[in-house]
Amino acid sequence: MERTVSPAAREQGLMFVEDAEMRPDQAMIFVYDPPERVAMWMKNTLLPLDMLFVDGRGCVVTIKE
Repeated sequence: MERTVSPAAREQGLMFVEDAEMRPDQAMIFVYDPPERVAMWMKNTLLPLDMLFVDGRGCVVTIKE
C-alpha cells in the first residue's frame, strides 16, 4: 500500500512514537527520487530502530541498528 505523507509528517518521522504504537509489520520508508545521499537526525525517537539504506536498484547497501 502506497501512502504519501506531507513534508511535515515526513520531517517528524517516528519522533515521540512509543513501542506499543507500532505493529511488527509497520515501517516508515523514505523514497528519494532521484536517489541521493541523505543524513537522518533521530531526535526524540523513543523506540529502537534499524535503518536500511537501499540503492537505486533496490539493493540494501547499509544497515544501521
